[in-house]
Amino acid sequence: MTIDAVEALGDAAPLQSLDKASVARNLRIIGVQLAEQEPTQLAAGQRAILFLWVPVSANLPRTISHRVRLHIAGVPRTYLIDGQAIAVTQRPACAAAAASRRSVGRSKRA
Repeated sequence: MTIDAVEALGDAAPLQSLDKASVARNLRIIGVQLAEQEPTQLAAGQRAILFLWVPVSANLPRTISHRVRLHIAGVPRTYLIDGQAIAVTQRPACAAAAASRRSVGRSKRA
């Protein structure tokens, strides 16, 4: 399977689009990468992480998601895979981090 493009979406509208070259620069395959493997190609059973820095305006989207365009060698078809939309919180990051630390502290004492 080869990843051809990725879009970051906010409220189902594109926030950022990455072509194959951009995906290759930001994709990290977990585990062993085969010598003959393209940077955007995943072999059976492989996983990868794609690092993104997505700029947003002052008007944050209510949800974020992603769309991946890929193809499989020998199959004359392109696949589009839409990720699940995730709700975006309006809380400031420092408040979210503080709440996370408080909940971790409680679980350690229990």
